[in-house]
Parts: sequence; C-alpha cells; structure tokens
Amino acid sequence: MTWQGDGGLVRMRPRVVLGAMARAGLANLSVERFGFFPPFLANRGWGRRLEAILESVSPLNPVLPFQLFRGERV
Repeated sequence: MTWQGDGGLVRMRPRVVLGAMARAGLANLSVERFGFFPPFLANRGWGRRLEAILESVSPLNPVLPFQLFRGERV
C-alpha cells in the first residue's frame, strides 16, 4: 500500500460520493458508517459485541472506518 496508490480513499467522503451519485441521476441517497476493528478482531465473539457497542455511540460515528453508499435509479 502506498499513499500514491491508495490516496483516493481519502476523497471518498459522503459529500463527494453522494454528490457524484446525485449527478449520475440516483435518488434516495444514503450513507451508513460501520465497523471499528479489523476483521481478525471483529470476527471474534467479544470483538463483535464490543464493536456493536462502539457503533451505537453516536459521537464516534464520523470516525467509523467503513462506509456503505446507497442510491436508487429513478
């Protein structure tokens, strides 16, 4: 992994991605943030439970690392 190769991930902010989706004609746009730990921790029983607790703390939402963008064709 290099900054040059992966630097585009930094630009995948909701404002940028949702704007591009809207310009592409999609509607009912949404973004869901989730996750907290890498898979080797999240896939353990205690990791799943702790991650669910952390995901429910709303001030942490902006720093959750994974994002799922949704939109519908109109």
